[in-house]
Amino acid sequence: MAQVVRSQTRSLRNRDFVRAARYMGEPTHTILSRHIIPNMASLLIIDATLGVVSAIMAETSLSYFGFGIQKPDVSLGTLLSDGTAAAVTRPWLFVFPAFVLIILLFAISLVGDALRDAIDPTSGMNRD
Repeated sequence: MAQVVRSQTRSLRNRDFVRAARYMGEPTHTILSRHIIPNMASLLIIDATLGVVSAIMAETSLSYFGFGIQKPDVSLGTLLSDGTAAAVTRPWLFVFPAFVLIILLFAISLVGDALRDAIDPTSGMNRD
């Protein structure tokens, strides 16, 4: 992600509005805060959203296989692991934690998408 941010920053550095701000004598921190970061906000929000979703999935999968959070602490992975053995006789022990995990990941993705649309309204204009 650092390489993507660096290349995006370098491409924005050569845009006309950044050059105009530099020629007008604005300091570097002002150019960064007013021009560069707002134009990269959607990229950063998408990366943060994907990072949170992947961290939740990593913790859940590690706990499911017994390498993450151990009992007596509770995690979605430990709940899924406990419910796997009883999935045929008592399916609610597996279905409810799986449903919560799916809804949680979907909600985080929706919040990230809504933040991206709120900060960068032009990003949603090209959707079909």
